Amino acid sequence: MERGREKYGRYIKEIANKYEIDPFYLEAIIATETMYNKNATSHKGARGLTQITKIAAEELGIPYNQKLYDPKYNIEQGARYIKFIDSVHEGKTDDPFLNREYNAASYNSGPYGIGKRIKEGTYTTTGYARKVANYYNILKSEFGEPVYNMAMPPPSQEKVAPSRGTGVLTPPPMPPGINAPIQQPVGRVSPGPFWGR
Repeated sequence: MERGREKYGRYIKEIANKYEIDPFYLEAIIATETMYNKNATSHKGARGLTQITKIAAEELGIPYNQKLYDPKYNIEQGARYIKFIDSVHEGKTDDPFLNREYNAASYNSGPYGIGKRIKEGTYTTTGYARKVANYYNILKSEFGEPVYNMAMPPPSQEKVAPSRGTGVLTPPPMPPGINAPIQQPVGRVSPGPFWGR
């Protein structure tokens, strides 16, 4: 990860700021998709660092060509696709951390199918979203703020509401299938699930 950050960290930060995306989230997508391999091509033909598919290129209105192997250009298209997913998603909530999980699942599977499952109440956390969350938490741990489960806000950001009749403030209930905030990883952590079912 360190070599990839040295090569592309400046582009990631610059593009994330331009599109108002958490740079650790954009980088977690890159780490999950290709582990910073700018020449990566999937068996389905997805190209470059952020693995832009032919369908994603069409949705973004860009040519599906060799330019997708250019790191800066590809990172920008990945950021645009993240924003595109947010613009068409049917499953948005008031919880930005849960929305990020939905965005990650949609980045891998496409926004329409995931959005439909969220709307129907049949969505469950995907393995891909867990992997993105893992990389996100590693990046936050090593280079940024304290680590929390990507699907839950830090305690200082949680809204509190009084319990009925007790006068005691209690945190809101967690969304179904989401565990409490994770512990900060120590040292290197291999990708794996940070969310429970």
